[in-house]
Amino acid sequence: MRIGVNCFLLQAHIGGLKQYFINLFDWLLEHDAENRYVFLHFAHNLPELEKLKSDRWRSDAILLTDQNEIARHVEGMDVYFCPFGVLWPRSLPLATVVTLVDIQEVFYPQFFTSTDLFVRALYFPASTRGADRVVTISEFSKRTIAEHHHLDSAKIVVAHLCADPAYFDSAGAGSSLEVPFSRFVFFPANRWAHKNHDVLLRALRILRDQAEPIGAVFTGFDTSNGYPLLEKAREYGVLDETFVAGYVTVAQMAWLYRSAEMLVFPSLFEGFGMPPVEAMAAGCPVVVSTSTCLPEICGDAAEYFDPTNPQALADAISAIRKDGSKREALVQRGKLRARAFTAERMSRAHLQAFHEAVSSFSWSRYWWQRLVYQPYHLARVHAMRALHRFDSPGEAYGCRIRFSSGWSYVEQDGANWLRWSTGKGRLQADSRRSLSVRMEGQLASLQSPNEARLFVNNRLVWEQVIDGEFRFKDFCVRMDLTAGKNVIDLVSKLPGIAASPTDPRQLAIAVRNLRFSDEADKVKFQLDR
Repeated sequence: MRIGVNCFLLQAHIGGLKQYFINLFDWLLEHDAENRYVFLHFAHNLPELEKLKSDRWRSDAILLTDQNEIARHVEGMDVYFCPFGVLWPRSLPLATVVTLVDIQEVFYPQFFTSTDLFVRALYFPASTRGADRVVTISEFSKRTIAEHHHLDSAKIVVAHLCADPAYFDSAGAGSSLEVPFSRFVFFPANRWAHKNHDVLLRALRILRDQAEPIGAVFTGFDTSNGYPLLEKAREYGVLDETFVAGYVTVAQMAWLYRSAEMLVFPSLFEGFGMPPVEAMAAGCPVVVSTSTCLPEICGDAAEYFDPTNPQALADAISAIRKDGSKREALVQRGKLRARAFTAERMSRAHLQAFHEAVSSFSWSRYWWQRLVYQPYHLARVHAMRALHRFDSPGEAYGCRIRFSSGWSYVEQDGANWLRWSTGKGRLQADSRRSLSVRMEGQLASLQSPNEARLFVNNRLVWEQVIDGEFRFKDFCVRMDLTAGKNVIDLVSKLPGIAASPTDPRQLAIAVRNLRFSDEADKVKFQLDR
């Protein structure tokens, strides 16, 4: 078979999905000689694609500048595969497969903005219903997707993920990290609300009050409207027990697993839960919540606790610290459990999905999807938005701001995020009342000298010359917004130019870590990056 692979969403900062992609195609490109894989990729995918062990991906690769170009390249393909949750473009006249790892928004809508809820409702059900096969990563996800997207469960193939081989070899892992504790628990996760950092901090306080203090090492990034880890650690009186390592390499992660007394994973929701499997592979005992798929993934190789109960977590940590035989039993069972999750097993499940998709494709279903269901779904979801059905229970924003037009995709560099304008970048601000607003961040131009101008509702409010070597410089602009919709335009005097020979995007001015506040700091702002 000739299998097209949409790589558009492949970037460094997408975390577990990136590793899923790398592990999957490392195995397929090395072991699957029967099929040809056509990587439909974009300039921003190249740094990650080049991490694949085999250069075979290059042989049929097609470099694109827009996802809508994909439809012109599917002739001669047997299967079209979208590994990152969204089947796009759709509908296409061939067998299609999409991977959707979970539908957390159904269970915890309060953890999402109204825009997030709208986008997920718009794309996820349309993708799973439009595809001939759906790949997901646990039986829990299969059951919940089938139920809430109204799918026949036979259409969904489970492909359990696998840990990076480096974790199985962690006995020799080195590290450049300096951790301020001789004994510590480890929790690797970005500061998303569902990761439930709060219960671990409260458990640390309980252990301290019980004269059983222990340090905790955290990795991962801060997130927009995410959990304020250090602020809460200070509030709970456990700042001295808290160390934030930020982004770490795989080798450093392996060292942390090997050095930690245990992995603590208090997550409220997971589609699979990669850190417990990585920890088990590295010989680290696992203390994990009873939520969602985690008992399915960890089996008898973990100590479980109620993720809503800090005392239960404190008791579980204390029990493993005090009982060496229990700890060793978890280590041994964990190593066996981790070896059940292999790249071969995951990849063969995908091959099964590809073959089943080809067998089940029908022209009548394709035309029904294209002419009936997809237009109906689009109209229905937009109507729901107009009726405020996607207003998030967790939102109480006085002003919402979104990137509208004239921008390239969002990029992540460690804890920093940025977006490039293509010459005239527009933001739309929806405010509940008139506001005096402060807009802050950092600015850089691909060309020098250049001039940046900011217009609010077509009125010039700020301009600045950008010269010298390329670097980000702080800026702060004060502006007045009216109640309702406002248009903010960042205009470059010079047009965009190609970023590099391998990156054909026309880029002009970049904004980094953009943020908004009102003069009195009383209004809550939501920036949809």
